[in-house]
Amino acid sequence: MNKSEYIALKARIEYELLNIDLIENTLEKEGLFPEPVSNSISGLDIASDLARRAIGSYLHDYYSAVEKIASHVCRATGEGMPKGDDWHYQLIFNMSLELNGLRPRLFSVELLNLLNEFKGFRQVFRNVYGINIDSKKEIVLLKKLSKTSKLLRKDIAAFLSIMDEALL
Repeated sequence: MNKSEYIALKARIEYELLNIDLIENTLEKEGLFPEPVSNSISGLDIASDLARRAIGSYLHDYYSAVEKIASHVCRATGEGMPKGDDWHYQLIFNMSLELNGLRPRLFSVELLNLLNEFKGFRQVFRNVYGINIDSKKEIVLLKKLSKTSKLLRKDIAAFLSIMDEALL
């Protein structure tokens, strides 16, 4: 990857981090971030169908932004996107590996484990009827969101620092 490709990658990562900020800010306004302290979202009981769908959408969007960051890194480094039915898992897992001479790891193992929980929820969210979304699982993930975000930002900052030193 050359300097201009890296600058473009860094801008894409920063764009997705801004999207994550928007998600977190919205959840914070609803009393659901950094720690869920509210039993409602926009006046709806948190266990209601509409609230479950809304919260699920935010959790889905959060993980999707993280996956986009991983995809951008994968494409920019030329390592190629994983193939097969489990490509979502492989993409995030691969980002926990350092590829010597190509890139540092993007995600720590601790972050990888948290992200796998969000990925699992996203798969359920995409593939079941909204009425079957488990509000208890959403609450568990909301409680883990702050830690996940802190680790994500820490890991990305470390990745970018190493890349800055190598390419800028």
